[in-house]
Amino acid sequence: MDKNSSSIAAIKIQLVHSDDPALQKELARYQSQHDKLSQQLANFDEDHATKGEQLEHKIKRHRVYLLDKAEEGKLFFDPSVITNTDQVYIIDSDYVITVGTVLEVSDRIWGDNAAYKVVSIAAKHGFLNTINVEGQTKQFWLQELGRDEIKLSSLSAADFDKQQLLSKRLTYENLDSIEPSIYHQLVDQINLEDDGFLIQTSSGALQLINGRQATTKQKGQVLWPESTNQTQCKRVMEFYAT
Repeated sequence: MDKNSSSIAAIKIQLVHSDDPALQKELARYQSQHDKLSQQLANFDEDHATKGEQLEHKIKRHRVYLLDKAEEGKLFFDPSVITNTDQVYIIDSDYVITVGTVLEVSDRIWGDNAAYKVVSIAAKHGFLNTINVEGQTKQFWLQELGRDEIKLSSLSAADFDKQQLLSKRLTYENLDSIEPSIYHQLVDQINLEDDGFLIQTSSGALQLINGRQATTKQKGQVLWPESTNQTQCKRVMEFYAT
């Protein structure tokens, strides 16, 4: 349409200076094309709107169906993706990848068998962002999924998080990114770095300890960092000041 309109405008400029019959004939041809294109575009817009309405109706119908199944506990994937379709990738009828899905990767890909947890899905760009148990990040191309080298893991997201937590030594700063409930659930297995860890003793006093030498009891007494807790921040500063 743009190219056709430009041609018509160019011929009209020429006709200002010359009433050439050949130009008049050329103008008529372009105007006829313009009318046909305009009608095609109008038909396309109408068809597009109709199909769009049909698809929206279909999506709503399927969403209601899936939400009903979710209430009945009959879904085999996280029901949150029903209303958050940007974070789901479906390979086939029973292979649904969502954020939190754990994948088992064969050593044929990177040389070692490992478990990876999906942290985000960029279907428009064709890859998954993942993190493995040791904390290393990788990107998987979506077309690689469904092959024997990459499969759904039997590990749940919670089990994966526990393995990741136990696979490394934690610094005091690391605690800010960990769920306190998971930490205390695994406190007897967790390894701490030898950086200074603040604990709150049974008497309520603050004490600085070496993480590597901490007993299970001391690990359970760690003063959990709360950067938005002004009272705690003041108390910690006063402890270090003295």
